[in-house]
Formats: sequence, structure tokens, C-alpha cells
Amino acid sequence: MVAHPERPPEHKELRPSKLDAGSLSCQLRYSSGNSLDTAEVILDVNFTNGTAPSFYDNWKRGNAAKTGEGKASGPITGIGSQGFWHSEVYGDLVADTRYVLCVLDGNVSVRVRLNFSRSRDVAQVHRTEVQPIAEAQARKALSGLKGN
Repeated sequence: MVAHPERPPEHKELRPSKLDAGSLSCQLRYSSGNSLDTAEVILDVNFTNGTAPSFYDNWKRGNAAKTGEGKASGPITGIGSQGFWHSEVYGDLVADTRYVLCVLDGNVSVRVRLNFSRSRDVAQVHRTEVQPIAEAQARKALSGLKGN
């Protein structure tokens, strides 16, 4: 399968204000030309001020609530002060795979979401294949914010 971007990358930046500490997001979507074979990468970076709860805590709580067949979660170490991953596979004729990696570093919450759709008769995407990609994106985002 040769994948091509479906559209140009989408980038959004919300500058800090009195009401919001700011955020960044980037989205890339690829397709083989067949609506069954798609891949999407979404990076979210959110900042918090003072004693406000982190976006990381909210993301973790939401993903921890998703349990059952085709769902798995676990800790991530070596990136930020805290981290976790969560994956889901669902669908009958089409296998949709969602992989999420979230990390917290100080007041910065980073979430990398990788979404794949494939026909069930094609080899499926496994966590061991996508986790290094998500980890690299999270590290790159944190490093870029630190100016390294």
C-alpha cells in the first residue's frame, strides 16, 4: 500500500490569554486512495496554569474508562514525568485501530493519536509498530517547546 496525504497538514495554535494557557495541534491524514486504507496522526499540546487540572489527567481518566475486548492500556516511562498508552481495535469488516500516547511534563500535556483503518483481511497494525512513532513525536514536541 502506498499512502499519500489526503490534504495538507492542519496546524492550529491558541496563544495564551487570560482565560486559556494556550495549545497547539497538528493533524495529518493519509490514504492509499481506497477509503478502507487510511492513516491519521494527530498531535495535541495543551498548557495549564496554576492549580488547574492538567489535560493529561483528563485524557488518562477518559482512556482508563475504556475497557473490554480489543482495548488495552499501560504506562509509558522515559518521556516527561508521567505517561500512558491506550489502544483500541474495533469493527467487523473494517478494522479500525486507535493508538493514543499521552505524557505530562511540568505544565505541558502532550497527546499523540494514531488512527488506522484497514480491511480485516489485511495484516493489522500492532502497538509494537506504532508506539515508537508516537514516542518520537511526543519527544520531538517536548524538545521543541524547550528550545532544544
